[in-house]
Amino acid sequence: MKRKAFTFVFLFCLLIVSCPFSGHAAGPDGFANVPWGASRSQVDQAMAQQGFRFTSQRNNDGGSISIIYQGALVGTAGDLTFVFLNGTFFSGYFDFHREDGGDAEQNAYMQFSPMIQSKYGSPTTSGSVNPGGSYKMWDGLQAPGSSDTIRILLRYSAAPRACGGNFCSSYFNVLYTNQSLEQRLAGQNKNGL
Repeated sequence: MKRKAFTFVFLFCLLIVSCPFSGHAAGPDGFANVPWGASRSQVDQAMAQQGFRFTSQRNNDGGSISIIYQGALVGTAGDLTFVFLNGTFFSGYFDFHREDGGDAEQNAYMQFSPMIQSKYGSPTTSGSVNPGGSYKMWDGLQAPGSSDTIRILLRYSAAPRACGGNFCSSYFNVLYTNQSLEQRLAGQNKNGL
């Protein structure tokens, strides 16, 4: 009996010690096989290896730059955007817009959602995007080997919305952001204001 009790106590202690001490769930170490903090040339190389084609670059408010590629992520064709601040990758998203009433977007949402959930657990928040859509958010994930917090946002809507001066009937996107890295990079970008 003492041996069983000792074994039980030992296994319980081992379980406690092996659990992470942080309150955050494990999160991604990057986006689309590109690690957080990558340079532009590293992203270009990774995208070329995965069959993505560079399409454009745009300057954003706050001094960040978006680099856009076309290709397929998880078998779904669309645009993949990497956002850089001070030459460093901190956020990425995949999206597409179709004039099909939302069928392709809903299918993508239904494909991506269980894949993300199987990796990172249940979303911290979910709800409706009015009208005719929904979203799920994983907030407070922790990058492996780092104290950085990551947010994942998955959205889909079949609602009309403005899209470059035209109206798109629907949209789908998934956004990964290393919030801690973004804050550090923004702190380096002070302009005296």
